[in-house]
Amino acid sequence: MRKRRENTRSIEAARPRRRGLAARLCLAAATLGLLVLCSSAQALENPLIGPTGPTGEKGATGERGPTGPAGSGGGGSGEATNFGQYTGAGSAGGLASGKQESGVWAATIHAPIGSEQEQVQGVASFPIPLKFREKLKLNYRNEAEALMAIAPCVGSTQEPVILPTGNFCAYRGGKGAGSKEAGTGVGNVDVNVTSKPFFEGPSGEKIEETGLSGEGDVGILIVFRTSEFSAAEPITSLAAEADLNAAGTWAVAAK
Repeated sequence: MRKRRENTRSIEAARPRRRGLAARLCLAAATLGLLVLCSSAQALENPLIGPTGPTGEKGATGERGPTGPAGSGGGGSGEATNFGQYTGAGSAGGLASGKQESGVWAATIHAPIGSEQEQVQGVASFPIPLKFREKLKLNYRNEAEALMAIAPCVGSTQEPVILPTGNFCAYRGGKGAGSKEAGTGVGNVDVNVTSKPFFEGPSGEKIEETGLSGEGDVGILIVFRTSEFSAAEPITSLAAEADLNAAGTWAVAAK
C-alpha cells in the first residue's frame, strides 16, 4: 500500500515538469513559425533577391589597351602647336618646318596741325615663336596688292596664305569706309603718313628679315609714321594734319 502511494506522488511530481517542457517546445515552435513567416514575407516582397552566395575568386587582369596618339603640345615632336621654350640662350622648339600661323593687326594715327610727329606699330605677335635665329623674309602688301595674290603672299586679307614657306606677310584690308588707304568720299583715308610701313623686332631694331640676334622670333612690329618725321631731330609742330586707320592680317610660315 505504501509503495502505491509513493508511485502516485512520483507521477504527480513529474507532471509539472512535463507541462514546462511542453510549454517551452510550444514557444520554440511559435518562434520558428514567426521566422518562417517573416522570411516568406521578405521573399514575396523581393522575389528576385536570393540568399548571398560565397565570394568568388578574383578574375585575371585584362590586357593593356593600345597607346593613344601623341599630344600636340610640349617641346619635342615638331607639331605646329609646339611652343618655344626659352633657355636663356634663345628658344628651343618653335613653329615646325612647313607650318603656318596667322592673326590680325591694326595701327592708327591722328595728329592735328601743330602736334608732334607720331609713330605707331601694328603688332603681329606669334602664338608659337619661330625657331631661334630662323631667317624669314618680311613682306608687306598694301590695300591694292592684297587683292592680287602676289607670291609669297598668295592668299588674301580674309585668308592669308604663304607660298613658298620661309616668309612673313602682312596684308592690309580695305573694305571698311573708315580704314581706306586712298579715295574720295569714302570716310577715312591715309593723310600725310608713310605710304609703306617698315618692320621692327620687339626691341625696336629695324629689320627686313627675322633671325638677327633673335629679332622677330616672337613677333613683328608693322611701323607707320607721319610724313613729317625726323629720327635725328623730332618734329614738334606738324605743318599738316596726319591720319591713318589701317588694319589687316598677317601670316608666317616656317622653312
